[in-house]
Amino acid sequence: METGRFSPGIGHTGRMKKRPLVLKIIAAFLAAGGIVWLIARFSEPVYQGIPLSVWLDEAYRNGDVTSYLADTQPDTSSARAVRAIGADALPTLINMVRTKDTPIRRMLDHLSTTYKWLPMYHRLYFESHPMAVYGFRMLGPSAKSAVPDLVALLDDNDPQVRVCAACCLAKVGRAGADAVPGLEKHLRTVVRNKPGTGWEEDAEAAIYALGGIGPAARPALSQIAAFTNSGSYMFAATSRAALIKITGSGLAAAVKPLEDPSNLTNWYIAWAVVEDLGSMATPLFLCFSRI
Repeated sequence: METGRFSPGIGHTGRMKKRPLVLKIIAAFLAAGGIVWLIARFSEPVYQGIPLSVWLDEAYRNGDVTSYLADTQPDTSSARAVRAIGADALPTLINMVRTKDTPIRRMLDHLSTTYKWLPMYHRLYFESHPMAVYGFRMLGPSAKSAVPDLVALLDDNDPQVRVCAACCLAKVGRAGADAVPGLEKHLRTVVRNKPGTGWEEDAEAAIYALGGIGPAARPALSQIAAFTNSGSYMFAATSRAALIKITGSGLAAAVKPLEDPSNLTNWYIAWAVVEDLGSMATPLFLCFSRI
């Protein structure tokens, strides 16, 4: 009888004991997050006393971090800062390429957004990838030393990391010629294993990277040409734009369908080619736009 009287109290005591344990676990995560944030922040290169990540955040807020296809070199404070930091920015940018969506990261993101006073730097994982591509766009050929790391990330188990790595290789441009064999291999792999792998985005990014590298990617021409009549108009456009970048020819024929909007499929493909080619296609596109 006595035991029965006090059994509810035993359960209550158990819950009271669990609560401090949960708080301790949360506190440990917060402490770990704070330490990681401090280490990352103080190990970053700086320009005018401001860490690289702060400059990248500014670029993101100001709209400089746009499409992966963008090829402009804006004359903004954040762009100048990244270019001034130069190759010292590469370790931070590579770590941003590696960023993945994990349960722990989601928890830390949630805590840092819910409790603003926590000593953690907050950046959503899907913001890191476009920032990394922006950083490589600002650095261009001066990021050549990062090519082996980017090629290695083409084998990562996260498709978004692979796509981001390929797009960063595109921004290194002709200086990234050493990446061609790795991109060819990656393209063969994703096509071979395409069922259920989200292979189209992977392959499109690899083709975009080969186009960005330019003439040195000629060994991959036959692989790329096989996709020019793909059922996806964006895929077809990326392939056609890559062939133009690599061979230096075919631009006029690629954008000619813009003259005839009655065939919407060809018109959209031509428009997407122009978007992919960026500044390379601007003069000819302006000529067609006046017709």
